[in-house]
Amino acid sequence: GGLGRALGNAKGLTTLDLLFSGCLQLGDAGATALAQGLGCGASLTTVDVDFTGCDRLSDAGIASFGDGLCSAAKLTSLSVDFTDCGLVTNGTVAGWIPGVEKATHLTSLNVICSGQSWT
Repeated sequence: GGLGRALGNAKGLTTLDLLFSGCLQLGDAGATALAQGLGCGASLTTVDVDFTGCDRLSDAGIASFGDGLCSAAKLTSLSVDFTDCGLVTNGTVAGWIPGVEKATHLTSLNVICSGQSWT
């Protein structure tokens, strides 16, 4: 995807703030492309992504997104909102959080999915 390529080319980017709230076109392919771009973001320290109401996003795309976050080794602050993403389950989100915490330098974590939050 275009966004993934753009992120891969933004070598000095330290903060990423994306609002996909209500974007009915964003699905697993978009989340996978975003994840690939995050993996190239060697200087990213802060990521804030709002996926609220992205009905086409499922566990498969979220698993790829989590893998991409694990590649952002300098990440210190992460905020992600999956509220009203009907195909995303708490179990999948909870599954990638420990890996992200281990692979990065998180000091701030705020992830929301289906009424549950991780901080």
